[in-house]
Amino acid sequence: MPRLTDRDYLFIRAYLTEVWHTKQQAFSLISTTDQWYVHQYFRPSEHLSTAELLEHRKTVSGEQPSLPQCAGRALQHLANPRPLRRARGSNRIVVYPVLRPEIDVTRLIRSLMDLL
Repeated sequence: MPRLTDRDYLFIRAYLTEVWHTKQQAFSLISTTDQWYVHQYFRPSEHLSTAELLEHRKTVSGEQPSLPQCAGRALQHLANPRPLRRARGSNRIVVYPVLRPEIDVTRLIRSLMDLL
C-alpha cells in the first residue's frame, strides 16, 4: 500500500470522525487493538485543526514508526470486518466493545454507583 499523502490522511480522518460521531458501534467490528491504532493515529474522537492533525501525524509517526502501518491494517479490517460470532447455548454472551480513548468519568461514576 502506498504511503498516505497529507490530503489522503485528512480525508480518511474526516471519514473516521463522521463514523465515530454518527455510527460509533461500527468500531466494535474490529479488535480493541485495531481501534486503539486508529485512535492513536487518526484521532477521530478529537476536534483538531488541519495544522494540529498534520503536526500530530508527523510527531506520532516519528515516535512510533510502525503506527501508520498498524493503523492502515486496522482500516482494512474496518472496511472488511470479520463475521460476528454468535453465542452458543443460553449461558454465553458475546460482547463487542467500543474503545473510548478518553475516560468518560460520568459513566464510570454511574457504574460504580450501580455496584453499591
